[in-house]
Parts: sequence; structure tokens; C-alpha cells
Amino acid sequence: MNRINLSLKRVYQRRMKTSSLMVARSAQFTLVNEHLERTRKQRLSFVFSIVPLGALALLLAGCNSNVHYQGKKVEEDDLSKIKQGMHNKQDVARILGSPSTMSAFGDNTWYFISKTTESTAFLNPNIKEQQVVAVNFDTAGVVQQVAEHDITDGKQVDYVERVTETTGQKRSFMQQVFGNFGRMVRKDDPRGPK
Repeated sequence: MNRINLSLKRVYQRRMKTSSLMVARSAQFTLVNEHLERTRKQRLSFVFSIVPLGALALLLAGCNSNVHYQGKKVEEDDLSKIKQGMHNKQDVARILGSPSTMSAFGDNTWYFISKTTESTAFLNPNIKEQQVVAVNFDTAGVVQQVAEHDITDGKQVDYVERVTETTGQKRSFMQQVFGNFGRMVRKDDPRGPK
């Protein structure tokens, strides 16, 4: 009987060891699963915190202002070199370069125009600086007057919204498209092409 008790005791101990191992393994799996879940949540929270920051950075990068330069700005040193009654058109062209434009009625006035604008994203550009130098010549081509204008001297011009009416028939788009079907001329028609 002693042997049977001893063997039952061993079986019982083995089962206890097995069940305690199973409990220990189950606890280990639970700990590992909890650790993996915490790590996954930390990664997701990291991703969800980085994505909005990245989107915000892209939006702010798109709102960066751009500065545009148009024309060549005439420097004060170059402008002071031009003397009235002394210099001619060739001298002015050598000192200032070729003009941006000339007067519409003859070439006795040269204009040197420059403008600096700043634009942000999709907004309309703002004029930061504008310079217009007008050099007037007499009939002999000698400098008569040098005038410098900036943005404060400019005036806003409003465009006229009226439209000049044209003569003729007022036809819709469809009338214009289908209007030529009845006007086809045969080759033997005396009004046709020759």
C-alpha cells in the first residue's frame, strides 16, 4: 500500500508541477501579451502624434512667403552719375543699361522700372517696393530731366467694365454650330467655289 501511496503521491506531484507549469506559462503568456499590447499602443500613439505634426509642418511650409523681383533696380550711385545737359542716350544706356520701356509717342523718354513683390501661398502678391526712373531727352538726344518715382507716387487705375457691342446677329452657341448645315454649296452650283 505504501507503494501505491507513493506512486499516487508522485502522480499527484507531477500533475501539480504540470498544472503549476501551465499556470506559470499562462502567466508568462499573459505578461508577454500585455507587454506586446502596451508596445503596440505606444507605437500607435507615437504614429498618431507624428502624423498631425508632419501634416502641420507641410501646411506651414506651403505658407512660406516668396519674394519676386521684376526689372533691374537703378542704384542711387548710378543715378547720380547722369548729369542733365551733359550725357546723351548712349551714355545713359552705358550707365543704366537698356530701358524697360520707352514713351509711346517717340523715344524721347526712357523708363527704367523695377518692382519687388511678396506672395504667400495662394494669396494675392503684395508690392513691397516699386521704382520708376524716367529719363527725358531733348530732340538732340541729350538728357533734359531725370525723375525717380516710387510706390507712393503710383495711382490705382480702375478699368472700365463696359463692353462694346458688335454689329450683326446675336446667335446662341447651338445656332452657330448648326447654322451652317443649310449653307452647303454643291460643286455645280454657280455660287460655289471656282
